Amino acid sequence: MALSLVKKIVGFIVRPAETFRAVRDETVTEAAVYYMLLLLLTSVLAGLMVYLGPSVVNGSALGIHTGRDAGILSFVWALVFTYVWGLFTLVVWSVVLQIGAKALGGRGEFANAFKTAVYAQTPYLLLGWIPIVGWLLGQFWAVVLTVIGVRELHRMETGKAAAVAVVALVLYLMVSWILALFGFVAATGLADIMGLMR
Repeated sequence: MALSLVKKIVGFIVRPAETFRAVRDETVTEAAVYYMLLLLLTSVLAGLMVYLGPSVVNGSALGIHTGRDAGILSFVWALVFTYVWGLFTLVVWSVVLQIGAKALGGRGEFANAFKTAVYAQTPYLLLGWIPIVGWLLGQFWAVVLTVIGVRELHRMETGKAAAVAVVALVLYLMVSWILALFGFVAATGLADIMGLMR
């Protein structure tokens, strides 16, 4: 029997190993719907934070006019950018997790890497919109959940699962300059279309 959205959220926060085992046979579609719903929530909250001012994600460093004086379009810009960027990075993270898992003897398929990437992001999706503290806490717990997810879904020992997370992180960081360039172009392009460039 499939877990409800709330049971998954609570499970990944307080009983992650048990919850990863419960979603082992779940479809990629079910995991994707879960991620898209939580990403929408965090995108709306990030948009509000950009609009109100106290946000980690604001466009001032890129020359993008944000905040209340920029109007509702700064909220829309942050919401759209956060959502699209979240989908893009999920795919990249899933791919590098699968590469890392296969390289170290994991038995899972890409669907397992995708589900690990989705569900490990639960704390970040719940807290990442909170300036600095929420982002750091959410990312730290996401790393812990990644190790647990790889262990449970790829059926690996904890040490190897941690190694997979490290290998995946290294691969991710190796392409991060390309990701950062893509993010910069996407953020400024979207802001220019919306008339938010200074």
